[in-house]
Amino acid sequence: MLKSAPFLCVTLILNVGQSDQVTQGQALNNREVLIGHYEQTNVATRYIGQNEYDAMTGNGMMVPNTNAEGAAKNVFYTNDVPLNSASQAQAAYQLPNTPVYRVTVMTREVVNIYGGNVAGGSGTELITRQQMQAVDVRRLN
Repeated sequence: MLKSAPFLCVTLILNVGQSDQVTQGQALNNREVLIGHYEQTNVATRYIGQNEYDAMTGNGMMVPNTNAEGAAKNVFYTNDVPLNSASQAQAAYQLPNTPVYRVTVMTREVVNIYGGNVAGGSGTELITRQQMQAVDVRRLN
């Protein structure tokens, strides 16, 4: 269960062009979240596979900052416009495996150790060693 944060709000685009406001934790019914309506420093996107998703669901929806063996790892994410296509995300961010999910994460208190362009890709990347709270998870096409 995601924790509620009443100060967060997103704008949703409906199929018919209407707009709704929802707070974090409410069902989003597969509508597209416009990340630009958050303050840029509050949320970002991480693309993950099934194993990381399973680890998150068993850990309060926190993005893990350790690998399967428990060793600390770099956690890559981006503040680029979120992608819905797994193959586009893999190409843009030079991911070694095709991602299954797009995770929107809170970044307000995250300290980055790197930020720049993805080598060989078309996206930008940020790196932290911290865990981040997931506030939305979407299955990619």
